[in-house]
Amino acid sequence: MAYHLPGAEFLGIDLSAGQVAGGQALVEALGLRNIRLEQGDILDLADIGQFDYVIAHGLYSWVPAAVRERLLELCGQALTPDGIAYVSYNTLPGWRQRSSLRDMLLQFTRDATTPRTRLARAREALEQLEAAFAEQDGVVPAQLHADVVKLRSRHPSYLYHEYLTAENTPVLFSAFMTQAGRHGLQYLCESELQTMFSDTLGPAGAALVDRFDSLIEQEQCIDFLRLRAFRQTLLCRADRPTQRELELEHFAQLAYHAFLTPPHDTGAGAPQVFTSPDGATRTVQHPLTQAALRVLAEAYPDALGYDEIERAAQERVSRDAPAVAAETDHLFGELVTLALHQFVGMSAQPRRFQRQLAQRPCASRLARAQAGAGLGHVSTIWHMPMGLDDFAQRFINCLDGTHTLSMLMERMLDDIVDGRPNTRGGAKAKLTHYGLIDF
Repeated sequence: MAYHLPGAEFLGIDLSAGQVAGGQALVEALGLRNIRLEQGDILDLADIGQFDYVIAHGLYSWVPAAVRERLLELCGQALTPDGIAYVSYNTLPGWRQRSSLRDMLLQFTRDATTPRTRLARAREALEQLEAAFAEQDGVVPAQLHADVVKLRSRHPSYLYHEYLTAENTPVLFSAFMTQAGRHGLQYLCESELQTMFSDTLGPAGAALVDRFDSLIEQEQCIDFLRLRAFRQTLLCRADRPTQRELELEHFAQLAYHAFLTPPHDTGAGAPQVFTSPDGATRTVQHPLTQAALRVLAEAYPDALGYDEIERAAQERVSRDAPAVAAETDHLFGELVTLALHQFVGMSAQPRRFQRQLAQRPCASRLARAQAGAGLGHVSTIWHMPMGLDDFAQRFINCLDGTHTLSMLMERMLDDIVDGRPNTRGGAKAKLTHYGLIDF
């Protein structure tokens, strides 16, 4: 964020001196002057200043009770009048089943004396648990088996942070909000706005939620019905008025981007299935919306203003279906719905990126610094992490603006012949499509 928003100021605080040192090395490599990283304990922090945004991700549920209290107190003190705090945490009742798996892993690793040993034993235990649950009948073993399979595919840092550390305290949403209220904070919404829509729960579920007048009680009821295990809550100051009703006309002033794989042309009037990088799919019926998503897919990583999207979609369907091309209200409603469900991204304003490949391609300084630090991932222009195999990491380091395309090809082919990098993944195509190259 500091790299892409040079006019903003950032402060990062972490208990780990090692994490701060690693972050500071990146800051210095990028020559950033708008960010400070400090090592510190939340319990010892006094006045940290005023901020428009406070972000506490992966912290609240994983620290002692006194730290949780102080975290929300700091949010109440540090927010500007219209500031927003983001706090993520594990929730009940959804985390109760995961807690049983955590109990098992803590038991199996209880004698481990180092984090490395504890992690190795947990992985061994997961392999054995997967086989054991697979042989049992019943709903509970089947669900535990599915949880183990999923956990084995996650990054080791997630396994350790979520299941092997001493602290992991899931809470009821209502209890979290009671605590936040003590520090002058009120509920704004969830960062994943679509989770607040009760109409996805079916008629009976929606009717149960609507019995409650309080938004907090409604959200708590939704957690019960979904067995929700994790929240990403946005808070604001309790003394500020809030406007929670969505006014659709504001969405027409935004820009949209979408990293989607469109289907092969299925013919006029046929439904089309679009796929996102994480494998999520959406079936789209309306030809104008289909055309709009193809426009966004072809333009990615650019963010296009709504008016431009609408015109381009109309041009694509006007020849074969002029009447359909006029149904722009339908397009607007569907695009907003897709954006609210995070299938399409939103931006405050249009953004365009150079798409002509230069003779001497140069990756962004941020991408090269992250690859050079050996983090195993880089940040895309839309602030999403992209994992790197060995080949992609070496390839990014070569994209420094000094190598021609033929030189790059020769250098990477030499590495492949010598067996140096892991060559999985089609690195060049991925980097270009994710918008990591400053062409």
